[in-house]
Amino acid sequence: MSRLDLTGTPVAPGVGVGVVRVVVEPGMGPKAERHLARKDVESAIERLDQAMAAAVKGLESIQTATAAELGIQDAAIYGAQIAVIHDPTALKEIRQSIREDLLVPESAVQALLERLTGHFEALEGGDIKNWAADLRDPWFAVLRELSDADIQLTQETDET
Repeated sequence: MSRLDLTGTPVAPGVGVGVVRVVVEPGMGPKAERHLARKDVESAIERLDQAMAAAVKGLESIQTATAAELGIQDAAIYGAQIAVIHDPTALKEIRQSIREDLLVPESAVQALLERLTGHFEALEGGDIKNWAADLRDPWFAVLRELSDADIQLTQETDET
């Protein structure tokens, strides 16, 4: 892996080691709420679980690379982000949105993100805003995994 140092305005303080993705489309912004049929709830929960596992695996990989390159202290943020994805209250809320409101996983995660954003917008201070980003970023990783799964599913459907 090659190393590239970038400077700029950080979203959250820290150091990152890993693959760089440039998002040309505003793919992680709010999207229209989408619903699913009741019969698809369990497969939607399974998709969510798979996306979360993939996001955690990616964060663990970045954490390992960061620890090797820069030390365990700089890598600690990724452990915290993994813990955010495993937060039982957030998971309960997302799964409840899927089961009861029949939201697709992407919309359920987006609803959680909107709620978190609402809580932190009312607060002032740079540290608070950084904490808000630290709580949102792991869920963006889950949304990316869900989006990648949608792309793969579409490609597989087109090929058959």
